[in-house]
Amino acid sequence: MSKKLPRVALIGRVNVGKSTLLNRLSESTRAIVSPHPGTTRDLLEKEMFWGAKTFILTDSGGFIEGKNTTEIDMEVVHQTESLLANADVIVWVLDNKTGLTAVDRDVERRLRKLKKPIIIGVNKVDKLKERHAIDDAIWKMGFKNVVLFSARNGSGTGDLLDEIIALLPKKQPQETEKQPPRITIVGRPNVGKSTLLNTLARAKKAIVSGTAHTTRDTQDIEVAWEKKLYTFTDTAGIRKKSKVGAGGYSADGSKKYLSQIEKASLQQVFHFLPRSEVIVLMLDASEGIQSQDQKIADLITNFYKPVIIMVNKWDAVEDKDPNTMKNFEKYIRLHFPHLSFAKVIFVSALEKQHITNIFTTIEDVMAAYKYQANAGDLAQFLEKFIRMHPVKRSLIVKMGQAKKPAIIKRLTQTDTEPVEFSLHTPHPKDIPIGWLDLMKKELYAAFPLAGCPVKLITTK
Repeated sequence: MSKKLPRVALIGRVNVGKSTLLNRLSESTRAIVSPHPGTTRDLLEKEMFWGAKTFILTDSGGFIEGKNTTEIDMEVVHQTESLLANADVIVWVLDNKTGLTAVDRDVERRLRKLKKPIIIGVNKVDKLKERHAIDDAIWKMGFKNVVLFSARNGSGTGDLLDEIIALLPKKQPQETEKQPPRITIVGRPNVGKSTLLNTLARAKKAIVSGTAHTTRDTQDIEVAWEKKLYTFTDTAGIRKKSKVGAGGYSADGSKKYLSQIEKASLQQVFHFLPRSEVIVLMLDASEGIQSQDQKIADLITNFYKPVIIMVNKWDAVEDKDPNTMKNFEKYIRLHFPHLSFAKVIFVSALEKQHITNIFTTIEDVMAAYKYQANAGDLAQFLEKFIRMHPVKRSLIVKMGQAKKPAIIKRLTQTDTEPVEFSLHTPHPKDIPIGWLDLMKKELYAAFPLAGCPVKLITTK
């Protein structure tokens, strides 16, 4: 966030309802909820306001039942431990239906070593009569602050918020006026989106592994550069339709649950794109352009946002020469004709190569998105363009009749974010589309609009 807010950590074993609670408290569906344990892999943060106090609520991946044998499971545990170290208040979520388990006892031992305010949140107390049937072992632990609630129906969650703000640091930070620009990164799974964010943030907030589709939830990471803040949103990789929800079921039914999760992840990508200042399409240089990359590129054009095409893993390209980068950009332009306006940059997130180019390019495309052309410059541009490219009306004429020259009155800029130009003519429908496309191309050459989608309309 753009201010140093106190942090509240939701912790506990997997599948006790932490994500459902986060969604209930924030009234959002940002965290993906399913009955499959371990759905939340990354740290999800939400700015909360309650009782005149503001704080950051963070949902962790949770402690895993049994032995944490996989690399990702171990990363989740390490991140949760880091979250505990940085939290101002800890909410330990327990499951009233199962009572205390061996994993809960392990969490208890960890918490008792911390000198921090702790709230025991007993979830799944869905009915009034269940409030009198809480596992005695929970009370016998002796923690002072215990709140009973149901994340599913919302009962008792207000009491939990009251308890949280009562334990927050007394001094609240000053609000800032402007929120950082949101930069949303999209692309196929495993092209390096999370690795990039880890490099930018210099901290492992997103879990990175060689397994495709590791990031399931969208997550925000705030990054400072040149005394300016940027909010980067890391999205789940967009996979081919045939791979979302396809296939049979594993022994524990996880295939079914994963298909539900992947569809929810895709919906969240659509949610964030229109709310972004800049969209970054990440490609994998070592794999080249795939059909799914092209489909994602086509999707991006619908939002009329500044676009940066980021070619990651450039270090993996062998036998590079002075023309390799230029030729690769031509290759991109050929495959993404609808993103001809986009800026192209080459980086290696893993090797931290050309990372500062990301920020300078973001600043360039945001400036282009807000660009306001001078009326005199537009008049000179139009005069020169018509002289170089005379236009004939595209009106169908009778045999033997010549096409009349089109009458162009003036060119004006009518909007920004995105930039929109209006070509004033008595016969808007008679201006050839090809001529308008050529004018748009020349507008990019004449004005600082690279990276920004431009609208060119004809009007009377």
